[in-house]
Amino acid sequence: MQPRQIVRTTSFGPDELRVIYKAYDDAWSEIAPKIGTDPVSLETARMALATTVLTLATTDALAAGGLRAIAVMMFCAKYRIEADRAG
Repeated sequence: MQPRQIVRTTSFGPDELRVIYKAYDDAWSEIAPKIGTDPVSLETARMALATTVLTLATTDALAAGGLRAIAVMMFCAKYRIEADRAG
């Protein structure tokens, strides 16, 4: 499911959106250097991360730090990228 499809099927309040945006931004900051510079690869990775964050956010069980950490872990596992240990 793509990010737009997830957003259409869910409803997030302002506080939830702040947590989601922060988790996405923090996760992207951690993942982006591992992706490279190819624009297509970057856009594909951004969409995949957004989908992961939004999917996790719909579980309504995570705070921003936890959402970021789990999103990074899932993304790195799926795309076989080594995650930072300190994460």
